[in-house]
Amino acid sequence: MANVGRAVWEKKRTTDSCCRIDMTFLAKMTNFKVTRLLPLSWKSSWGRRDSILLIVEPPDRVRLRYTSTNRTNGISVDHNHVILIESTPCNYGGRRWWFECPKCHRRCRIIYLAPGFDYFVCRICGNLTYESQQEGKSRWWALRQGMVLYPAMQDKYLRTRSPRKREILRRKLHMMEAGQRKIIEWGKRLK
Repeated sequence: MANVGRAVWEKKRTTDSCCRIDMTFLAKMTNFKVTRLLPLSWKSSWGRRDSILLIVEPPDRVRLRYTSTNRTNGISVDHNHVILIESTPCNYGGRRWWFECPKCHRRCRIIYLAPGFDYFVCRICGNLTYESQQEGKSRWWALRQGMVLYPAMQDKYLRTRSPRKREILRRKLHMMEAGQRKIIEWGKRLK
């Protein structure tokens, strides 16, 4: 079988399917200099409504109060978590605010309530991905691109002097030729 693309067998949970808090939204709502209560709520894609009470505690923290329900046994648990925030100066004045992930302590703009966690974490710690990262081009698109790029890659192969680079290009050309043969065989079967 020709190598004409990659397939994603097991998809990760996406960021769109999780509750999230965006720092740019919070920065518009408050200046982080005064204690402030912000009730936040959102509706999930399947209709469930979630809400959180966010308390700004100057100068460097945000407190999140919310209740989560275990789906297996139905027990509700109250949560009260503190998330550190920090700011960086912008080039033309002002400040940019960031959350500090409670798990890996890296700076992030958005934190998520990922599956398997009782508290908000960054996208990497929550093992989340963007929807666009899981969308792939069709096999036909990959084959078409291979046919379009084939002449340029052949020319590059002939001009390359490095044995290592020539071997890499030779392998790629071989895979493209196999894909082109598959297209021709498929076309013959249709006639």
